[in-house]
Amino acid sequence: MADDASEQEAGSEGGDAIKIKSAEFATKFMKAFDASKDTLQNSVVCQLAKNKEPLGMCTLGPHYYAGMPLAVKEVLEGSLVDTSCLAYGASWSTWSSEFKLPRVWPKLTPEWSKWVPRMEHFFAQKWKDYGIYDSIKMTEQEIHMDRPLLAASLCFWSSATNTINLPLGPMTPTLLDMAAIFGFRPNGEAVCATAKFPSSLHASLKPKAIKNDKKAKDDAEAKAKQLLNYSTFYATHAVDEAVSETRRQPPKQHEHAAFLLYWLCKFVFCSKSNKCTFEFVGIAEALSMGRPLALGPFVLARLYRALRNAVIDNMNLDIGGPLWMFQVWIQTYFHELRPTCPPFVPTMTLGRQIIALGTHTHSAVQCFAFFYSKKTMSKDEFAICYSRDHPSFLEINISKPWDKKFELDVILTWGSFLISRDLNYGLKGTVRRYGVEVYLPNFVARQLGFIQSCPALFLMSRNYFSSWRDGFTRTSQCSAVGNYYEEQFGKFERSGLKPRCPDHRATPHFQAWWLTFIMKNLGKDLAGTQRAALQGLPNLLGPKEGNGKKKAPDGKLKSTKGSSKQGQTSKKRGSTLGYTRNAKKTK
Repeated sequence: MADDASEQEAGSEGGDAIKIKSAEFATKFMKAFDASKDTLQNSVVCQLAKNKEPLGMCTLGPHYYAGMPLAVKEVLEGSLVDTSCLAYGASWSTWSSEFKLPRVWPKLTPEWSKWVPRMEHFFAQKWKDYGIYDSIKMTEQEIHMDRPLLAASLCFWSSATNTINLPLGPMTPTLLDMAAIFGFRPNGEAVCATAKFPSSLHASLKPKAIKNDKKAKDDAEAKAKQLLNYSTFYATHAVDEAVSETRRQPPKQHEHAAFLLYWLCKFVFCSKSNKCTFEFVGIAEALSMGRPLALGPFVLARLYRALRNAVIDNMNLDIGGPLWMFQVWIQTYFHELRPTCPPFVPTMTLGRQIIALGTHTHSAVQCFAFFYSKKTMSKDEFAICYSRDHPSFLEINISKPWDKKFELDVILTWGSFLISRDLNYGLKGTVRRYGVEVYLPNFVARQLGFIQSCPALFLMSRNYFSSWRDGFTRTSQCSAVGNYYEEQFGKFERSGLKPRCPDHRATPHFQAWWLTFIMKNLGKDLAGTQRAALQGLPNLLGPKEGNGKKKAPDGKLKSTKGSSKQGQTSKKRGSTLGYTRNAKKTK
């Protein structure tokens, strides 16, 4: 079926060579780590009280309070296994010069435009209760691909640390970002290979068992596969009504769960098969029943894996996965790369508002130069997601004392945001798909309102702190990932989280280390680095991209709303720890 071997990502487990190099790096790193333990603080939230550092301020651990140890620094700079574009280049062979969208890029269809308002009529409040309302409503808009921005930003992505490495420091989509931009819940019931999901919808989609008749069995399986195509799936499971219909027919059996499966496959996970897959049926049915699933960590793991697969596979965008979320995340944090807009509405996720802005006029060369030269960000820019109080699980303000009855809410939410760990990737029933993606909030502390110090790599990661990805063979390995998080969460809960004002600075120790690290990776010559990274990228190197308009005389980026050639193809524009209500950050 559509969720078997055909859904396996290209290079998912990596070759033997990269595995060997990764294991060698891990061995070297562990020796360096053992020699540097005396300067390591291992708590989730750590107090800074050393010379030349902000007295009494907080950073995220684990971190090195006295600066990056020389032994660790040498291993990171000399042996890190990171198959990034800047290190190895890319062929760009799968990037069409005709500005065609990748197969898996979510496209708005007439049936989806009818299905969303129909289901919203019956389930809007439940979606809000479940924490998926904004995520669904976001998909009513055409998500226009900004090819130059994606091309340039992917060049800076590190699949070893799951960060985009810029002169100002590393940044990444965090679980806080996934909540503020896309509306995904950071905690709740874990979504992983060991999760117990309902199966009635899954059973209804499977072909009926036919014994002793191979032809009939093959025909039944072929028909079942055909029914998973998006258009056929809609025709089978939806009540076809006009958008303007006021007297709605009652939902069909499994219609809500089928709707959610369509949404998950097409827009959230962007399945490689470009159709509904059995892999996500259990999630869809569980959501339709109101189960509070922690979608944030699972979706983020899928995004990280998609970015990793794209980078190691010569920037192939047809590898599956929600790469559009990476584009929207970039546009969220870097306002220069999106069209100008009025202040964001506080009662709507950032993603819904940014998608509605349309596209921006710039070239890949301009975007690359922007990232290469990005040395600073203001506190307001760092805090764009931190300062949000929507969706509802971001409501409690942690800059001042909160009511004790919300203590568990705060700890649950912020524990998920702040604890470095592996995130489970893959679900039960898929082929060779179990694994993890490392989540390192201590590398991007400023995005979360903490001072950035010299971060320590997550020692327990199954991926050897590298571009290699371990392929699990047993669900018990997934259980171990969850058990580690529960153990770390217990320590975090016992230590508590005190009210605190956000601080988006970096320590002098971090700045000194990062300057040498990033210069080794980026080089000192913009033109040479840019040429090596983008060589072979079709029709995206000059001002022709972006509706053919020339750049301004001053060389600055100019914005238009929906002016790219690709954008013109559519005129439809933006019109298991316990679960409780969650927390809000300071403004």
